[in-house]
Amino acid sequence: TAPLATALCSHPCTSGELCLATGLLTISPAPCQVCRELGQLFSDRQLPTLMGLNLGSSGLDDEGMRLLATGLGRTVLPLKTLYLDFNRVGDRGAAALAEALGSGTPSLEHLCLASNEIGSTGVAALAKTLRQLPLLKRVHCV
Repeated sequence: TAPLATALCSHPCTSGELCLATGLLTISPAPCQVCRELGQLFSDRQLPTLMGLNLGSSGLDDEGMRLLATGLGRTVLPLKTLYLDFNRVGDRGAAALAEALGSGTPSLEHLCLASNEIGSTGVAALAKTLRQLPLLKRVHCV
């Protein structure tokens, strides 16, 4: 079992919120591995009650987002808030996220992607998907 999976499954989050913000991926010796493990937890339905995920200021980039989104798109979570602000996500990461949000997060209410590197291509991919999320109330992308 991967270290992140072991830690999270050993100490389940009863509040439904998971905060891995502020430098997690910048201090990790293998940031993509952390994203892969988290994505695998989503795929394996190990976090079935997750309602909030904060990866703000974590060092997340396009490859990390792709790995995370792969798992996110393979399951349906009751996720209501997703904070991905102050990272290095660009168009490729935004496109991967858009695809995942379209299939795995029908309950999403708040998405924060502010202060990333998303250009017009990424914004277009997100806009197309976000229009289809019936409960979405707030999106922060500036």
